[in-house]
Amino acid sequence: MGGALPPLSLAQRRPTHGPFVRLLAHSQVLLAVLLGGFSLGQAAPIFETFSKGCAAAANIFRVIDRVPAIDPESEEGEVLPEEVRPSRLSRATCAAAVRV
Repeated sequence: MGGALPPLSLAQRRPTHGPFVRLLAHSQVLLAVLLGGFSLGQAAPIFETFSKGCAAAANIFRVIDRVPAIDPESEEGEVLPEEVRPSRLSRATCAAAVRV
């Protein structure tokens, strides 16, 4: 009964040491670093736009949070005479330049 040996699996046939394995591992690391660098390079404009948006949001919140110099609820101060008060505008139009 000199039966044949069972076939080896792929994991058993692959070498686990030697110069070829080191070269393969180094090439995988190099490829991963290159792909990561390319991905970061593609995302760089998005980071710039995101930082501009954060700066704009900070400016908006600073305006919202500031305490006004004039208290709108106060009755103090100069009141315009009745005949000098501004009147309501009707049929007023405004034209602004459009950027394309």
